[in-house]
Amino acid sequence: MKKYLLLFTSCLFFIALSLKTREITPLIPRKAFFGNAQQLAVTISPDGKYLAYLARIRPEDETSPLTIWIQEITTSQKKPLITSHSKSIWLYYWAPDSSRILYLEDTDGDENWQLYGIERETLHTINYTPFEKCQTRIIEINSEDPSTIAIALNKDDPQLHDIYILNLHTGTLRLTCKNPGNISHWALDKNLRVRAALKETVDGGKELLITTDTKGTIWKTVRTYNAEDSQNGCSLLCYSSKKNCLYLLESKGYNTTRLVSFSLRTKEITIIMQDPSYDITNAFMSSLTEEIEAITCEREKLEWQFIESGVYERLYKAVSRKYPGTIQIESSDATEKQFVVSVEKDVSPLCYYLYDDIKNSVIELCKARPCLKENALCPTEPISLESRDGLMLYGYLTVPRGKKNAIPMVLLVHDGPWRRVRWRYNAITQWLANRGYAVLDINYRGSTGYGKKFMNAGNKEWGGAMQDDLLDAVAWAIKKGIADQSKIAIFGGSYGGYAALAGAAFTPDVFCCAIDLVGISNLISFLNSIPPYWNVYRAKLYNAIGNPDNEKAFLESRSPLFKADAIKIPILIAQGAQDPRVKQEESEQIIAVLKKRGIPHTYLLFNDEGHVFTNASNKLKLYATAEEFLSKFLGGRCEP
Repeated sequence: MKKYLLLFTSCLFFIALSLKTREITPLIPRKAFFGNAQQLAVTISPDGKYLAYLARIRPEDETSPLTIWIQEITTSQKKPLITSHSKSIWLYYWAPDSSRILYLEDTDGDENWQLYGIERETLHTINYTPFEKCQTRIIEINSEDPSTIAIALNKDDPQLHDIYILNLHTGTLRLTCKNPGNISHWALDKNLRVRAALKETVDGGKELLITTDTKGTIWKTVRTYNAEDSQNGCSLLCYSSKKNCLYLLESKGYNTTRLVSFSLRTKEITIIMQDPSYDITNAFMSSLTEEIEAITCEREKLEWQFIESGVYERLYKAVSRKYPGTIQIESSDATEKQFVVSVEKDVSPLCYYLYDDIKNSVIELCKARPCLKENALCPTEPISLESRDGLMLYGYLTVPRGKKNAIPMVLLVHDGPWRRVRWRYNAITQWLANRGYAVLDINYRGSTGYGKKFMNAGNKEWGGAMQDDLLDAVAWAIKKGIADQSKIAIFGGSYGGYAALAGAAFTPDVFCCAIDLVGISNLISFLNSIPPYWNVYRAKLYNAIGNPDNEKAFLESRSPLFKADAIKIPILIAQGAQDPRVKQEESEQIIAVLKKRGIPHTYLLFNDEGHVFTNASNKLKLYATAEEFLSKFLGGRCEP
């Protein structure tokens, strides 16, 4: 009798343990991940009196478009600036005098951005750049004259952006600098006069140009970068009038990107900060002193280093002491007394704080997604492995809470490819983990952050060694007992979508299904259809991918479309009809082959989307379809 009682007690224990595990990992609704956030992109006005942020027009509806809201800091009174809009606003800026908000808007994702201004008090709205098939870029907002800003427009030549001064009160535009050819970065002083520029060269390199005349018509090359230096990124950060120098991120003469200054008087380079293994990703200059005070470097996690003791160091210490995580500065007032700071972690979406430098205080403002609790999300751990040719690869692994080894896994391939996976909250990763899948993100060769040798190792390796790195990561996960070899999916967008198609076409026995979002199927048609304003990067693209004029056979061998006959796994493909980068043809070419061969596939075409899906209703439809798709072939959980 005691034996049966003991067995019965043991059964009750394991049932209770099972129920407890289920309680720890509830099925989180898709809307919590992919509906529009409750509040996002919080900034402070230059006069320090107001906050602006993006929030839903109808706060209770996760599919309601995001609009710009204003909140008075002292009274906490808030109001939306726009109350009727069919699509979300994503990019906005404070005008220098705090009297209005500037925002950019395109048509259904076509990337022909127009610039609007809306007055804070009267809500009067003006379209400053009502030009068809023209892209507006904000170049400089911090001006000695708070009624003017500098913008770039490609209205005269779709391939080149020229510099204009915009008077925000009158709406008048004044051309101040014609693009001398293939300029990708500009540096202006506080009088909005162009002082320097980076030019893309025909061999894939860059040239640093300076101008001394007031109209920017006379240019002088003062520094050159070869294709290897340029591929890793060379950024012109800003001009300092007090030091009469330029601040740049560059890797000339060094493996990783380092912070340097270039004196316009002596033409000498001074190295300010460098790391032997990782690229410096950002630098923070005080607009008051025009001194670089801090830099960030993305190792396993984002790390800060301080060059000068000042407000940035005080801010970081005050915030990190109370709210550790990935800390980013969103904005400051003109006096640099108040800052809006965001913090996020793997298990915590963005949270915004107000730092007051006078009081040395940190106040929580809002959470982007307060419905997502840390104990319901899954920790993301940094991992490393060695590729088949001896290259060290770094990435991140997320495993569902309460799950054992050898479970279904999704290989998530980041876009770019000249980007990298970072340790922070990722909606797709957390959604997949919540549905019961291990999620593996790997920074394959060609990714940024690890120096130019690692990045240039990806040149001409689309579908080659870059794809091998992904396969090596899968083999690592299988060997470690993390992944069930028979249940592995490959999932990605843009370059990641290309990799998903390549996985299905080149190695059809490795994956059991694939999801491609706006991915490239034919490298030749992709390179021949880039948007005109990408033409300045054509040499860079040819160096990294291949030249369709003289490497056609090579590009065909690396294009999933030409190996589509080997595909035998089900594929989900999603495409934005207005995508100017990866055209609709890229998806429909391979869909035609799948139809012809009778390969199971699902195709979602969103007529009002571009390269990035922004409409919440479309995202919910996409991820509902993807969830059902993965559940069918991997066996994970699915929301009813």
